[in-house]
Amino acid sequence: MTMPPLRSERGSLPLAMLAVLVVGSLVTVLVGTVVVGERQTRFDQGFEQSLQVAETGLERMVHLVASGQRTQTFDLAETDTPGGRYSGRATRNRRDWLLEAAGTAANGTSRTVSITVSIESLFGVAAYGRTQVALRGDNAADSYASGTFNNVGVFNLLGSGSNICRTGGATADPFNPAHSGDTRMCTPTGNGVVATNEELFLLGGVIGRVDRAEVHYARENVSDPLPGATGFCGGVTETCGSPKLAYFREPIELQPDPVVPPADLTNRGSFSGSVLPAGRQLYTNVTLDTNTVIQGTPENPTVLYLTGTLTVPNQAVVNFRQTLDGRWVPKPTPGLLIFSAGVGPALRFGNHASFSGAVYAPRATFSGGAAGNVYGSMVTGSISTQGSWNFHYDDVLGDVDTEARRVIRNWRER
Repeated sequence: MTMPPLRSERGSLPLAMLAVLVVGSLVTVLVGTVVVGERQTRFDQGFEQSLQVAETGLERMVHLVASGQRTQTFDLAETDTPGGRYSGRATRNRRDWLLEAAGTAANGTSRTVSITVSIESLFGVAAYGRTQVALRGDNAADSYASGTFNNVGVFNLLGSGSNICRTGGATADPFNPAHSGDTRMCTPTGNGVVATNEELFLLGGVIGRVDRAEVHYARENVSDPLPGATGFCGGVTETCGSPKLAYFREPIELQPDPVVPPADLTNRGSFSGSVLPAGRQLYTNVTLDTNTVIQGTPENPTVLYLTGTLTVPNQAVVNFRQTLDGRWVPKPTPGLLIFSAGVGPALRFGNHASFSGAVYAPRATFSGGAAGNVYGSMVTGSISTQGSWNFHYDDVLGDVDTEARRVIRNWRER
């Protein structure tokens, strides 16, 4: 029997080895891809986690600043938190805080982010009425600087900035009723602004006696007015066509509104005494006159919360001091801060009264007598005067952070 020829097996071994090599290479590539992917996944997770950890640090610093627990530059020590640890630094420059936080995830990935927190004082203009500012006759608004705060909150008195004069430069006497309608700042700074979100009505040449007038939430004279805008100039050609009048699209936001007295204060009823100490106090009604001693200072102010009416009687001179040469000048206005929850005619200032301080009363109406002077700032629901009232803004009030808003802006990764 003839046997079939034997096949040669010499070509099978190289093919088998090639197959093993290809399979091995595929396995190596697959394993490498899995490892790289796992590493990338861990990096991505760490990258996101470190951002969350850094944001946790920022949130803590914002709370410390907004609550007033920190008032000057500080460092945030490295702190463990779920997912990693954070540290930070908060740097204050007058009205602005720069907050920077570094977050490190568990795998060592780090990211650093920052924001700016701006302190916006409630007292930014000489006279503000949300629904109306109606000034008639010889009303005026100018400004001065009673002093300055440095970065650590120390107040520096500028004596010359508080001097008061009459038109022409002669020294004014706040106790002389004849001077009350004709009082100016001897060293004006040009920031005497009157403003409203609704009707601006300035008669009798008032626009020529204010540094500036502003209509906010304007329904005209701005591009693309906001829906429901209410601000307008009340039909006085001399005022509405003046270069001193500016229109703004955005409203001035009054917050808090209404004023809510702190829950930890006990209402002491009505005040008409001779001494108001420094610190926070809550009353229903308050009457301040010439004999009332205000003990608050810019660094430790007298802060009054009211639920009713603030009264300054006829010819009263409130919160003034006497200089060495015998002149009477307004004390620094940040030493007396008044926050009123009063509604309607809750700000009653008598004939020829002079007042030094800052008043925030977003639902009250300011009504002045025949003539008088407010040194500081008057923020109200509305202002309407018949006589010669002068509003003298104190520039230093822009640095007051009592009840101030904290505005967060400029988030970025560094």
